[in-house]
Parts: sequence; structure tokens; C-alpha cells
Amino acid sequence: MKFYYEATHHLPYEEDDHSFLCSFERELTKGDYIVVYLHDDIGFAIAKIIKKVNEIDALSQPTRPVEIIQHAEMVISYKRKLENLIKINSLRLDLEEKAKEVKTRETYRKLASQSQEFRELFEVLERLEKGETEVSTDLL
Repeated sequence: MKFYYEATHHLPYEEDDHSFLCSFERELTKGDYIVVYLHDDIGFAIAKIIKKVNEIDALSQPTRPVEIIQHAEMVISYKRKLENLIKINSLRLDLEEKAKEVKTRETYRKLASQSQEFRELFEVLERLEKGETEVSTDLL
């Protein structure tokens, strides 16, 4: 028994996806990735199942359904891996930025303990950061 599907493949350098009918020996679900050979110009491609198609509707089309070579179940886990790498890199950048802020703040505290002028400027900075609007402008 064969199952029939409508699938889509994104062609490089084109805005729209290319939809086509395909068939496979096993049942697949919407969103599954598949490997197909579309034609000589494109060759092998990874496509995504859009929906299941009734056998009569699929076989009554003027074009023959493309045979699915393989279910590409590893694509989903690979996409998750890439998404996690993006999240990890984003978190690392955020952590590095926060670490710089903490390090700068500690440097300011250390300098404030060593210099009266620096301490006064640092106190003005802290009050401004807390939202105190009335800060003496004599120090600035």
C-alpha cells in the first residue's frame, strides 16, 4: 500500500516554495521531512510534508507523484540542535556583557575606596542609576 502526500521544497534564490505530490510505503505526518529526487535541474532535495492526499486525488492528477526516497527524521533533531546552539551563543553573549558590567562596577568600587574625587563621582552615578533626579551638578 502506498500513501500519498503534498510536500513543499524551497528552491534557492526564489521567494516561493515548490509544491508537488509524492508517495511513500509508510505513513508520514504533516511536518515530516523527506528526501526526494525532484528532477535533473534540482536533483536530490529535502522537502517537508504539507498534508496527506487521498489516493484517488493523487492518481487523477496529470503528473505522476514523486517517489519519496527516505524519511529524513534526523532533520528535526538537527534543527533543534542548531536552535539550541543559537540560544547558547546568545546566552554566552549576554553573560559576557553582564560580566563586563560587574567587573567595571567592581573596578569603580575599588577606585572609589582609593580616591575621594572618584568616590563622589561614583556616588552621583549610583544615584542617577537609582532614578534620583535631584543630583548636584557641581561634581559633573
